[in-house]
Amino acid sequence: MPLTISNSDRAALRVAAQPLRQHFQRFDCVLRFAEGQSTQFQLATRYGVTPRCVASWLHQFREGGVPGLWPKAHAGGRRPLLDEGVQVKFRARLSTHRTITPKQAKLWLEGQAGRTFKATQARYWMRKLLSE
Repeated sequence: MPLTISNSDRAALRVAAQPLRQHFQRFDCVLRFAEGQSTQFQLATRYGVTPRCVASWLHQFREGGVPGLWPKAHAGGRRPLLDEGVQVKFRARLSTHRTITPKQAKLWLEGQAGRTFKATQARYWMRKLLSE
């Protein structure tokens, strides 16, 4: 399917496609494809990716334009065991009760979070929240 791009998109792709940029391949790929310089298969071979990857980049451009080609933010792993509200309460408790033991912290956290904790987990959250 042919790909048509505006002059402003073409200029933005040229700037983003400079080899010094981290993800220049996808921008250069879309630009070369739109200008009819290469097929999807040729582009895949040129950049060492699969034809499906090239098709994905073209789809991302069709759906979101140049901003659609920028990498998406990563969620960054699993969620913490304590939600933000319990963390705030625990930090306040730690600031008023400086001599709390890990066992006491464990019991308090279990009551607040509604789940069981190990003393090592309580110690982890004590250190983490006191250092912030």
